[in-house]
Amino acid sequence: MIEFALEQATAEDVASLEEEVAYFRTKLEDGTIQLEDDFRFHKKLLEICRNSFIMQIGTLLLEIFEVPMRRLKVYDAKRLLEDHEQVLQLFQQGDGAREKVRDIVKKSFRVYYEALDMDE
Repeated sequence: MIEFALEQATAEDVASLEEEVAYFRTKLEDGTIQLEDDFRFHKKLLEICRNSFIMQIGTLLLEIFEVPMRRLKVYDAKRLLEDHEQVLQLFQQGDGAREKVRDIVKKSFRVYYEALDMDE
């Protein structure tokens, strides 16, 4: 999905992602961070795709992961911020970012493995 979003992204989309990362960082720093703040970033990525099918599937996946994510013993928002920043960097780099997508996405999925109590 990120590769598709990279293809569709405009300068305005990148600016919007920058705002989402700044919002997440502010919520983390002031101690009011919630799971919904993480999901806001993911929903923005889905919107950038401009594809209703991807939007529906992505929204469904967020709904599926919501309950296990809420059950995590430790919600590591700092780690999620780092993941969001890495994804943002892909969008800021533009064309040179495509080969880095898989590694960054795989790394970011570790929180979902933990939420579902799965081994990588």
